[in-house]
Formats: sequence, structure tokens, C-alpha cells
Amino acid sequence: DRPTRLIHGQADRLIPFTEGHRLYQSLSREVRRGLTVTAMFHHSADSAPAGFIARLRENAKMLRAIHGMIATA
Repeated sequence: DRPTRLIHGQADRLIPFTEGHRLYQSLSREVRRGLTVTAMFHHSADSAPAGFIARLRENAKMLRAIHGMIATA
């Protein structure tokens, strides 16, 4: 099994972010490397987070997730 990190859009209308939680929990503990739920991405073309501070928080969350992916590789 390979180390696995999941990133899911919080407002995704096609696949609810709760499915990302379920998928993450179904992985063995040995391969879990993190789950990031972010308001930055959506399948359904919803808008990005409103307000500068909210966007800044989501950008920081995404950068941490990307750092985790690189560190896992």
C-alpha cells in the first residue's frame, strides 16, 4: 500500500466532502497521511470563499496539504 493524502472540496455538490472522510477512514492507518477539506475547490463551479481572510486561511490550508504531499512522496 502507498501513503495516501486526500484533498476534497467542502462545497462539492457532486461528491459530498463527507465521502472524503469516509474514504479516509476506510484506509489502513499505515497509509493515512492526511485529509484536507477546503473551500477552494468544487466540482460544481461554486464561488471561492468570500473575503480576504477566508481566502488566506484556505490558501494556507492548501499549502500545508501540498507540503504534506511532497513530504510523503
